Amino acid sequence: VSTQSTGDLDLSGDDFAAWADRSEEELYKEYKLTDNLVTLIRGALVSATGASSLPACDVIKKVQTYLKNVGIYGTIPYIFPIYGAAEIAQAFVRYSAVFGSVYVLAMGVTSLDRDGDGEFNGVTLENGQKIKGKYCVISPNYRDDVIADDDVTLVYHLIYLTEQSVKPVSKETERDDVSLLYIPVDGNHGDSSPVIGYEFGENSGVSSENTYLVHLTSRDKTTLDRAAKELVPESNSLYKISYCTEMSREDEPHCTEMKGGVVRTGRPVYSTGYGQCIGEAERVFRLLAEEGEFLPAAPDPEDFKWDEEEEEEGGTESNRNIAEEIQGNCENITGEHATDNGNTAVLEGETEAKTDKNI
Repeated sequence: VSTQSTGDLDLSGDDFAAWADRSEEELYKEYKLTDNLVTLIRGALVSATGASSLPACDVIKKVQTYLKNVGIYGTIPYIFPIYGAAEIAQAFVRYSAVFGSVYVLAMGVTSLDRDGDGEFNGVTLENGQKIKGKYCVISPNYRDDVIADDDVTLVYHLIYLTEQSVKPVSKETERDDVSLLYIPVDGNHGDSSPVIGYEFGENSGVSSENTYLVHLTSRDKTTLDRAAKELVPESNSLYKISYCTEMSREDEPHCTEMKGGVVRTGRPVYSTGYGQCIGEAERVFRLLAEEGEFLPAAPDPEDFKWDEEEEEEGGTESNRNIAEEIQGNCENITGEHATDNGNTAVLEGETEAKTDKNI
């Protein structure tokens, strides 16, 4: 995850404008770069996901983004959440909850409800409950029109659990927790797409002790299978998963505003970072709220002011209702009160785990 976006960079100068309609090959030739250096730029700095040529301006933007991120959090310009990429979604959820959002989990939506004028006004859940709302944001899986094949590309994935790192181990690399892997296109084999992947060590929170999780991706299945055989010998593999996903051919996901207050997000983009996803989140935000700050700073808990009288009475009515509901869930799960029978610690531990799962 790059810590800053190209939106913060000044790309309006004449030097940059001169490359507006030129290719990356022209850029490399202009500065007399060697083939090895070009490979390093495309892999380490640009993270090109295909073999086809990129516009020179895109290369310049990505190189500048890379350089601007160097030294912010360490010697490399990337950060990655402990316990995996799912923590990014959880961070958004918790951040949103601070501002009053409510999440309903494990409950499907059976219909989008509209008023007499065709405007969206809520959803109906599987249990019959209705939730009112002015806007609805849906994924690209829910769509009325047929998506053109030209707009979609298949990305193939291979995930391995291994006992040894795929990298040559040295004193400098043996403590690496997360590594970005890039295998360039091999013209001798007619490759159409490079292989991009990650390796996670045990300190990343993604793999268990003394194991590594290796996730490899490519648009070319043949290239991916060949690279995987070289990187991960069968004798080193403890577990293997393979699958493919549909992704957009575009460099940026495009959300679209549909009729009557429904917004559809774009398909995911094949990329090594999450900058495009966060950028689309802001575009969706602008469709729903033209004014207002996107991702404002979360309030400090110390800034909250509680009513002293309500605190003395044991909390607000809302807090009491929530507490009673949680207590009721605990009793339903364990079949007995969590403080009975002298087994408080055991029962509370079980209750916490099961309650969290059900919520």
